[in-house]
Amino acid sequence: MTVQLIAIDLDGTLLDSRQRISSENIQAIAEAMQRGIVVVIATGRGYHSALEAIKDTNIPGPFVFSNGGEVWLDRQTLLRHILLDEMAVPALRKLAEDLDVWYWAYSTDGLYDRDRWHPDEGAAKWLKFGFYSEVFSLRHVICHTLPKIGDFSVTSSHEHNIEVNPHGVDKALGLRLISKRLGIPFSNMLAIGDSDNDTSMIGMAGIGVAMGNASTRIKSMATEVTRTNDDHGVAEAIRKHVLK
Repeated sequence: MTVQLIAIDLDGTLLDSRQRISSENIQAIAEAMQRGIVVVIATGRGYHSALEAIKDTNIPGPFVFSNGGEVWLDRQTLLRHILLDEMAVPALRKLAEDLDVWYWAYSTDGLYDRDRWHPDEGAAKWLKFGFYSEVFSLRHVICHTLPKIGDFSVTSSHEHNIEVNPHGVDKALGLRLISKRLGIPFSNMLAIGDSDNDTSMIGMAGIGVAMGNASTRIKSMATEVTRTNDDHGVAEAIRKHVLK
C-alpha cells in the first residue's frame, strides 16, 4: 500500500509531554511532504491553538480542527464547519456550572473557558464544548445527562475530560471531506493518534498507528503501536511506512 496522506493528532502524539515538537518529528514530516505526501493535522484543538502549536513546522494543510468541527484546505481556506445547535451551549454550560466542573468551548473565533467566557454567547458560532473533572462520578453524571440535552458525538482526549460535538462529527468525517476533495482513498491514509477522539480516524485509515502512550482502547484497535510522544513516535511511524 502506498501512503498518500498522513493524519496526525497533536496532544499526546505530535507534541511531547512539554508541548513541543521534536526535531526528529519535524524532519520526518518535512521529508514526507517533499515526497508529495499530504500531511493533515487532525486535532481537538481549534484553529488558533492548533496553528500556534505547529508554528515550528511548515505544514500548509489541510487541517481538521475541533474534532472535525472545522475542516480547512489550508490556513486561509475554510472547507466546512459544523456548529452545535444554538440552544446546546447554554444548556451544556449550565450543566457544568451546576456540577461545579471546569469547562471550555471552541467557537469560530477562538477558545473560551469558565474564567473567560464569550461576551455574547448567543451570537457565537460554537464548534465544540468540553468538560473536565477528575471525579469519576461527576463525569458519569455528565455522560448520563448529555442525551437529555441533545444528540451529540461524545469523545475524549484525556481520561478526565469529555468533549461534545454535533452528532456525527469526528475526525474521520473531516478526513472524509478531505479525501473526497483530494481524491485520496482511505486505504492510502496513515493515521497516528493516542486518545479516544482518534478512534474514528485510526479505524478508518488503511494504517492506523497508536502511540506508545496511547489508551488501551486505541492500542487494541490500531494496526500497530509506535514509540511514545516523548520518543519521536510520529517520526518512527513515518519512516517505517513512508520514508522506507
